Amino acid sequence: LNVPRHCRTDTVPLETLNGDVNYALQSSTDTERLIKRYGDGYQMILKYINEDAALAEPITPSLPFTKAELLYAYWGEMAITLDDLLWRRTRIGWTPGQGLDIAPQIAQFLSERNNWDQARITAEVAAYREHIQWLNFYL
Repeated sequence: LNVPRHCRTDTVPLETLNGDVNYALQSSTDTERLIKRYGDGYQMILKYINEDAALAEPITPSLPFTKAELLYAYWGEMAITLDDLLWRRTRIGWTPGQGLDIAPQIAQFLSERNNWDQARITAEVAAYREHIQWLNFYL
């Protein structure tokens, strides 16, 4: 229609507009980022943080992702492997360094929440590194 409009749902989820949810969204850059990235899935991430404040911690100072986002990617988005979580769900694999430096740390975190044994942690990290090596070979 060629009518310029401001997009209200750019930072406010649809259910907020009809009054069902009343979160203070504009006051938090992190909340805005979660909404833009996860849509209404951000509510589950905030629920994880409300249940355990430590989940609000970033996984590394160089990236904005929190531990709660990792859990959401694993449980809420059904990421089955470390590779799936880092490459497809969070897209950490697309960032500088491709998450290779933090893959063991993230695998350890996931193991604590999902009963992975040391063999699984080692296998997940190795599979991720192999995938990244393969991708970089063809780029």
